[in-house]
Amino acid sequence: MRKTLIKVYATILSCGFLYYILIQYFGISIPCFYNKYFGIQCGGCGLTRMCKAIIRFDFYEGFMYNPVAFILLIVWNIIALFLFIGKPTFIKNSNFLWTVFIISIIIFIVFGIVRNFYWQYFSVVV
Repeated sequence: MRKTLIKVYATILSCGFLYYILIQYFGISIPCFYNKYFGIQCGGCGLTRMCKAIIRFDFYEGFMYNPVAFILLIVWNIIALFLFIGKPTFIKNSNFLWTVFIISIIIFIVFGIVRNFYWQYFSVVV
């Protein structure tokens, strides 16, 4: 389990580093499909800016770009730490991990809906 976890983290960090290089030095980034074609923000909008802020150790700004992703990043890192340590044992249960994963996806979807509702509401009022 530990080797798999290390491989996953190494892959994520490597891809993130390469993406950061593409953004920082070449100006190439992946546009949000929903924002580009529908003019709304998905639950994941702000992730790139959040990660760049975290790299600069500006955690408040990172939180403000996408608070749900920021909190879920902390939660999933705690889960990964417990998986690495091996305690508590229920963390190793695949049903638990899939449940937390599905709940995370649902939270992102709900956040995307709520974010756009409030954004439209405030833009009409102001």
